[in-house]
Amino acid sequence: MNLDYKDFNEQLFGLIPNLLYEHNKLVLPYFGAFVANYCPAQVLFGVNQIAPAKKQLIFDPEQINNDNIFINAFALANGFDHNTAQDIVNQWIESISGQLLETRVLDFEKVGLLYFNNDAKLELKQSDTNFWKPSAGLPTLAAVPIIREKSQLPPPVVSTEDLKTEKRTKKSTGWSANKIALFGFLGIGLVTGAFFLYKKLTQDNNTLPPIAQTDSTTVNNVFSVNSDSAQNANVADTISNSNPNTDNSNTNTDNSNTNTDNSNTNTDNSNTNADNSNTNTDNSNTNTNNSNTNTDNSNPKKEPSAGSRDYVIVVGAFSDPKNAKRMRRRLEKEGYFIDLATTYAGYERIGVQISCSPSELKEHLKDIRQKFSPKAWVLK
Repeated sequence: MNLDYKDFNEQLFGLIPNLLYEHNKLVLPYFGAFVANYCPAQVLFGVNQIAPAKKQLIFDPEQINNDNIFINAFALANGFDHNTAQDIVNQWIESISGQLLETRVLDFEKVGLLYFNNDAKLELKQSDTNFWKPSAGLPTLAAVPIIREKSQLPPPVVSTEDLKTEKRTKKSTGWSANKIALFGFLGIGLVTGAFFLYKKLTQDNNTLPPIAQTDSTTVNNVFSVNSDSAQNANVADTISNSNPNTDNSNTNTDNSNTNTDNSNTNTDNSNTNADNSNTNTDNSNTNTNNSNTNTDNSNPKKEPSAGSRDYVIVVGAFSDPKNAKRMRRRLEKEGYFIDLATTYAGYERIGVQISCSPSELKEHLKDIRQKFSPKAWVLK
């Protein structure tokens, strides 16, 4: 039985949209597949329309394996056996493939336009047919916004007695709502301004220069080491050496030692003149040297090593000034240089100034974490 596919060309094209109502994928053997995805109803705000739910179609040329849906439907519609229907479908597929390659476009009625895009890939421009059965045939609805108009009512008629009653009511209530609101805002503004002023003054009082804090800490340590004569000598040495130019005093070791010897000699003389019990100048010098040694050993963290740099180790940031003050005192007792700052959130950040080499920084950080705060970190 020799049958020509041309006799069934129109029927084969018309079979595709009928099958897309029933299936979400329809494969044309060795040609490609129409794949449908559900698309819910949409509100088109630009044109004030509501589009019903539908199936969104795409064409996939990679899916060419025969699933027999198309061939079985064609055989059932014409009473053919499977092999006869497959031969006619294969001839028709070969024909439309050649037409697509020649004209670069192929029109599937009620389905869409299949064409090659700029990247030489097949693309489907879907028609307006809605293949989603529950909403098939529903038109696109116009969504006209509701505009509410204010009703034009005549102004109410107010009698003279009503006006007099209203005036009496206002006088009896005293303060009007506008005055109460105005004074309320003024009160809030005054309270807020006073709060920020108090906070600023508190920060200014609690913030001291690092040099001043170091001087007071060093003097306290010196006074707690030796006797009265040794204390006086160390105070003189500490005050004379704690000048603003700290770098020069640290770098020139010979000059600082010479000044120390001179201050020790002067201290010995003053101690000899003031106190007759200190008759031996050599002993006073020995006590003075011992006190200087003890003072240096009490503050090992202040001695910079060779190749040292300045670092700041942050111990913590405190919202409560009392906690910040308590931590600052603990650090000062250990002989650290205090570094104070205020964060953008209003917290008081407390750190210590360290002059050491990068290799020694880890030991300082470990020591501070063990003694004060396990969350201490190095400020970069």
